Amino acid sequence: MASWRLLSSAAFAVAASVAHPAWGQSGLRRPSQPTVIVVSFDGAGDLMLWSRWRAVAKQVDARMTFFLSGPYLYPGNRRSDYTPPYKKPGASDIGWGDTAGILGRTKVLREAIAEGHEIGTHANGHFCGTNGIGRWTTAQWTAELGAFDRMVRTGPSHPCKHGRSTATKPR
Repeated sequence: MASWRLLSSAAFAVAASVAHPAWGQSGLRRPSQPTVIVVSFDGAGDLMLWSRWRAVAKQVDARMTFFLSGPYLYPGNRRSDYTPPYKKPGASDIGWGDTAGILGRTKVLREAIAEGHEIGTHANGHFCGTNGIGRWTTAQWTAELGAFDRMVRTGPSHPCKHGRSTATKPR
């Protein structure tokens, strides 16, 4: 198993440790440290991008870390459960998930986890700029990470379990 270091946490980042098949066959010496490739793009809500990067990982025998925002996994009708710092409850600059999209993403996340990939957070509301995450305190960041964890664990069908939870039932 490769060792990992987080090199970037851009909007949707992928860090892969790659074992190149030509090492040893072409006279190239394998480096003493794992080769790490970082690919970063925005679009964690786009299922086609997940398919693309999982296929790349399979092709080169890599494991990746995917970062996404919590609202992509949480229904808009429950957005008031989220209380971001300095914003009204339910605020999000990227919107909220719909049931079909959430179920599609959680299916893809389960598959990615089963393939050995890791899932990380890119925060929730995507609040950039001078009035955004740059002014949050340690306690506010801790609350934000807890909110992401709750969104993943209580969404309609989170990646770590099967079935439905209370998040998709009417209030």
